[in-house]
Amino acid sequence: MELIDALARLAARHRSDIGFGMTAVALVLMGPYLNGFLRDLTKSFPWLLRYALFVVLCTVGYTVLGGFLWKSLNFWLASLSPRMILSWSVAIFLVLAWLAKRDRLI
Repeated sequence: MELIDALARLAARHRSDIGFGMTAVALVLMGPYLNGFLRDLTKSFPWLLRYALFVVLCTVGYTVLGGFLWKSLNFWLASLSPRMILSWSVAIFLVLAWLAKRDRLI
């Protein structure tokens, strides 16, 4: 029990880092799907416009999406007790790992 409580306190102190890690992994997993959607949406466009839209997606789209997801996760994690932060963090990272395995990324 002491080990779990110590891990829970550690997780609570680093909840922003945990939220950032979840955000980064989620964006890595979602990236191919978002890029594929953009590719399908713009396949009839001239190549220069497709490249420009890809750059905009990478610079603006992923930044906005990542910032929103990170802030939302931090807000949610801040409302949890240390033990719940630990529990949800383990559960979410396990789901993300399962999604990565399903997509043959690991």
